[in-house]
Amino acid sequence: MGLTAALLVLSVLLQVAHVLNGQYTHIAGKVSSRRLLSGDLQMAYLGGVLVAGLVVPLALIALAMNGSGSTATTAGAVAGALILVGNWLSKHTVIRAGTYAPLF
Repeated sequence: MGLTAALLVLSVLLQVAHVLNGQYTHIAGKVSSRRLLSGDLQMAYLGGVLVAGLVVPLALIALAMNGSGSTATTAGAVAGALILVGNWLSKHTVIRAGTYAPLF
């Protein structure tokens, strides 16, 4: 469980780095980041990826590490399911937010 928690913290940092990288690069990156943070993909990205897919599972894993028995098992199982959903939403939103600069 400790490795899972460490990987979730790393994932949060990488998500933040990904969005910041988009904010301070080419105009296409700015448009893509804006769609993730305040556009049509805001709820899926902020609510689904960051909160439901990373923050809530991290809290559930902390609960599982401190708990025992069925509480720990249930918290771990729910955290695993939320991580899977958040992972899928991460891919879905980043691909949908992709904006490309014209070649000419």
